[in-house]
Formats: sequence, C-alpha cells, structure tokens
Amino acid sequence: MLFIINKNSAVIGGCIAKASADDVVLLIEDAVFAVIECGESPVMRRSDNNTAAIYALSPDMQARGVREAACHKHIKFVDYTGFVELVVNHNPVRSIF
Repeated sequence: MLFIINKNSAVIGGCIAKASADDVVLLIEDAVFAVIECGESPVMRRSDNNTAAIYALSPDMQARGVREAACHKHIKFVDYTGFVELVVNHNPVRSIF
C-alpha cells in the first residue's frame, strides 16, 4: 500500500505505525516538515521499528526550504516522476489529507 500524506500532524505517526515493511509512506506538501531531524517524531520512530519505507517529495521540500541534509538518514527523496512510479508500483493507494 502507498500512503500519501499532505499534513504534518499526528496522522503521520498513525500511518507509520500501521504500515508494514512492504508499504510506502510518501510525504507531500506540509507533511515534508516531518522529515527534519529534530527531537522525537513519528518519522524517527520508524527507524526504530524498521517498518515502511518513507519518501518525501523533493519539489515540496524545496518550496518550503527543507534541505535534504537536515533530514532523517532513512528518508528517500523523489521528484514528480518518482511520485508517479510509486503510485504505479504500490496498490492500493490511500491519500490522507
């Protein structure tokens, strides 16, 4: 399953907690702020649980001034082409807004 999340909220933690190792979480829009490496976050807890892969949409990060160097080490980055590939390769897709 592909979870697409657009808000930086408690929803991210819930999705990551429910996701299996075969699932993917894609953070877009304001949700990309969750990838910044600071303190305790649902994205950081993911690394402890070794669950779903977490991606962030690079154009949304750039638009919000989020630098890849400031992100958790396990985050993967995709552009719009990568976004489409994730949608094509992971079914079903669940958008959480």
